[in-house]
Amino acid sequence: MAFAETDAQENNTVTVVEERPATPGENEAIEDTQKNNDFRFFYLFGGGFSDPDNFEVDLLAYNHKLFNSKRFFVQYNALRMDVKTYEEDETTIIAVSLGSILANAVFGLLPQAFENDIITSISKPLVWLSSGGTEFTILGFPLWGISIAETHAFKWYIIQNHYYDDEAHYKLRFDDIGYSEEFGLKLGLVLATVSGGVRVEATTKGVDVGWFIKGLVLPIFPDFY
Repeated sequence: MAFAETDAQENNTVTVVEERPATPGENEAIEDTQKNNDFRFFYLFGGGFSDPDNFEVDLLAYNHKLFNSKRFFVQYNALRMDVKTYEEDETTIIAVSLGSILANAVFGLLPQAFENDIITSISKPLVWLSSGGTEFTILGFPLWGISIAETHAFKWYIIQNHYYDDEAHYKLRFDDIGYSEEFGLKLGLVLATVSGGVRVEATTKGVDVGWFIKGLVLPIFPDFY
């Protein structure tokens, strides 16, 4: 009987394992892995042209991985301005869209204004819908390869220049509002990208369908500094 109690006590022993703190080399490896998983970069500026007679200017186009994929990237355009020209009542009109900039400012400031987890979680997709894009690399890598890409933007042509009587007349109008979508191929050239394809823009003034070509230059890598 005494032997049975002794065996039971020996079988119920608990082994305590002390956690060893990570070494400096292991910490560096963890940081490198996190940087690789969160790979991101900015294109400093860019621009483009699309038919019929539309121009685009971009500043600070932010790109990062989606779903931790090396081929699937999303893009946020912090500052995008579009300019179009058209004829109306025998008058040449040059219209400037600030819709993307205004929408980005509103949706980007929402988390700071309300500090709510739900608002914070929905602010990113709203900013992306204001002016952004997606791309899937089919050959190489986004910086040096070929990708299938789309970009989109909210348009609100607020500033309009009516040119008649040999003079420019600037007006503020709020009735030309809509959305544009561009789909095509994107070529990464390390220090720049060039993309082209089909563009569709639908606003309260009508629908335009045509081709586009655009580029972005000078990538910046914030995680490498």
